[in-house]
Amino acid sequence: MTAKLLVRDVWKAYRTNEGTVSVLEGIDLTIATREFIAIVGPSGCGKSTLFNLLAGFEPPDAGEVLVDGQPIGGPGRQGILITQRGSVFPWMTVRRNLEFGAQHMPTTERDGLIQHYLELCGLIGFEDAYPHQLSGGMLQRVEVARAFMAKPDILYMDEPFGALDALTRLQMRTELLRILNRDSHTCLLITHDVEEALHMADRVVVMSPRPARIKRVLEIPVAHPRAMSHPALLQLKEQILQELGLSVSGAEYDTTSMPRADLVHRRPLRPRNGRALTYMSPAALSPEAAAASGAERFDVVVVGGGPGGASAATILAERGLKVLVLERQHFPRFHTGESLLPALWELWDRLDVTAEIEAAGFVPKQGVTFGMTRSGDEVALLTSEYPEYFPRTYTYHVERSRFDQILLDNARQKGAEVREGWSVQDIIFEVDRARGVLAGPNDGELRHILADVVVDATGRDCLISRRLGWRRPDPALNKVAHFTYFSGAWRRSAEEFFPDQDSIAGAAVTDVHTVDGGWLCYIPLANDVVSVCVVLDAKAAGQIRGGPQERFDHAVASCPRVQEWLRGARPLMPMQTVSNIAYLNDRFVGHGFVLVGDAAMFIDPIFSSGVTLAIRGGIFAADCILDAFQRHDFSEASLKPYEERIRVPMERIFRIIHNWYELLDREDGSNMLLQAQRTPWLRERLIVLLSGGYEKMDLESFMLAASHSAA
Repeated sequence: MTAKLLVRDVWKAYRTNEGTVSVLEGIDLTIATREFIAIVGPSGCGKSTLFNLLAGFEPPDAGEVLVDGQPIGGPGRQGILITQRGSVFPWMTVRRNLEFGAQHMPTTERDGLIQHYLELCGLIGFEDAYPHQLSGGMLQRVEVARAFMAKPDILYMDEPFGALDALTRLQMRTELLRILNRDSHTCLLITHDVEEALHMADRVVVMSPRPARIKRVLEIPVAHPRAMSHPALLQLKEQILQELGLSVSGAEYDTTSMPRADLVHRRPLRPRNGRALTYMSPAALSPEAAAASGAERFDVVVVGGGPGGASAATILAERGLKVLVLERQHFPRFHTGESLLPALWELWDRLDVTAEIEAAGFVPKQGVTFGMTRSGDEVALLTSEYPEYFPRTYTYHVERSRFDQILLDNARQKGAEVREGWSVQDIIFEVDRARGVLAGPNDGELRHILADVVVDATGRDCLISRRLGWRRPDPALNKVAHFTYFSGAWRRSAEEFFPDQDSIAGAAVTDVHTVDGGWLCYIPLANDVVSVCVVLDAKAAGQIRGGPQERFDHAVASCPRVQEWLRGARPLMPMQTVSNIAYLNDRFVGHGFVLVGDAAMFIDPIFSSGVTLAIRGGIFAADCILDAFQRHDFSEASLKPYEERIRVPMERIFRIIHNWYELLDREDGSNMLLQAQRTPWLRERLIVLLSGGYEKMDLESFMLAASHSAA
């Protein structure tokens, strides 16, 4: 690779009242383009001084520093320094801080870049926040985003995470690697944390005490993502500690030789927000160490007890496998996503849970309406128009806390062991094969649990895919959702759309309305509760002054009908926000593991497909895992049929969703919804697809019909 940074025989000393202090002596180092170098050494040895020279803040006394073959004449945009002290301007919002680093750019380019790094650094929803309103981890995200705004060739990071707590530091390391995987830069990192250096860098440079020389440069032969339990990393850690004079013996790093009691890990302190430490650690002990500790053994471990995980566990346990479900929260737990699809009846029958769903007292749903606020048009799509496609012509608006509880209890009844209030800190890998999990009660001790297959059903936490760097946001679906519950709001009855003999007592419809910058969804629930969700384009949301409540109010105000429905209604909870809604993972399976539900992908809530895809995915994954047990083959190739099967409905709904957002830009007479209002054969196709019948109606014929009708 091309040399980006070349350091030749660099010396540096300072004059003091006590005489001359030599800091750096004879430093030689070559750094390739896009290489990640970590520098470790004793405190005060001269690491930060070396950074000052490399970034052009000071000249060397002797020798030279070359960037792209040219002597560095001073600091510039080609190299940006990030420190633990921080340099965010406290009087500026997050957006203004990012703008400050890009004042030289044309407005269009700058705004696009700001949106890109707000998304990439997880800052959507915080654009208008001031630094004093952010946590330490969020402030460092702002630091990183602002540094990237300058489009630097080189990032100089001087202990950027040193002031953060251990959990946030792990998060930021993982986030930075994810960002660098998307936006390539040459990186230099100063750290006192040897594991941090081994986790992130391509090479580690070990420096001596002052006057500093380079004692050793170590290559890291382990590909990303890295488990710190990897034997090569443990050996490198020992070598570095020996170079620093800190190691007393190599035995302390050999976990397989420890007595069992020493392999029980105490859980670190809980973070300030009270959430359990889940899915954060980049390291897990080897299967050999886990076995030595007397680890529990299951056929399958399912991480997450939501609809996808509970469905997979039900099918697997019913077939006689030893299944463990680990759920971080205690059910019932709050969750949004209440409008269900008729395609679920077939899936509920497969899970043998239909009777429980029918007896739960949920509000029947007999259709969905789409209101075009600007034009005044409304399209009502009713499943009963084509009753031959589904077992029943209705479905439900559900309180997810109750609905999810029914599915998890069903998994228990079918034989799965369910542990609520249990957190999974990491996956146990043997090279690239998942062998189990490191988990424990939320406030208790961690322990090793081994399994032939791990099912990641952790929802948007995306336990495995975040670690492996598989998760990819969809830039075309960069949305922000704000939602809450109301009591005393007006409720629209399904009787408005049905003859008396076809309507169900107490039934409702899901109302979708276009609003400025997006759309909103209005869902009547039981007990005089209405759920209202506003989904906005992230860029449009960023142009609305204020926070989540102001954005929600702005959207409702742009839809007079819903504004009237909510007149006099009382909010039941604070406004909730979800950013970066849509994402997709590069893969859904690996050796010994599968991803289901939101842990695999989350498309967009517009057509209420999330729960259907999660349950369908859980069942598809379970079918494939059962086949794998028949063959006793848990390789990626053996589990791949699950991914191929679930991608078919997923890709179909993806295309319809993209079509929806195109019509939001037009709202003209040629969009697919208004065409369906006028054309029966197109209407049939659309109703079946939006009811979850992705395999019952060919998408290509629907698109062809839509284009033919528009013509």
